Amino acid sequence: MRNPSRPHNVAAFLAAYEPALRKAVTERPDEYAYKIERVPEVVGRMAEAFRTGSYNHDSPAIRAAARELGIVPRGGRFTRKALEAYFEGAHPAAGFAEAAAPEPRGA
Repeated sequence: MRNPSRPHNVAAFLAAYEPALRKAVTERPDEYAYKIERVPEVVGRMAEAFRTGSYNHDSPAIRAAARELGIVPRGGRFTRKALEAYFEGAHPAAGFAEAAAPEPRGA
């Protein structure tokens, strides 16, 4: 994903991703190379990763956030293509992000 048409979808995704990541790190500490205290730092780095497309869409936290936002139905197939479409505003769940996204600073 390069130059997304609706970058606020990234902000909406991050709002769902952070609690999902906290839960994943708490429930599966052996699968993560960092402790819960570093989650805010990781979320900050993931913001850029989501904007540039350099992320692992198979992480449990990304999948949980995608389910939360309706990008993938519970029990449905999750794809990187669906997540990219969401970030670019072309996925049906992107309408939720438009309504839920915070206003950009200085707007």
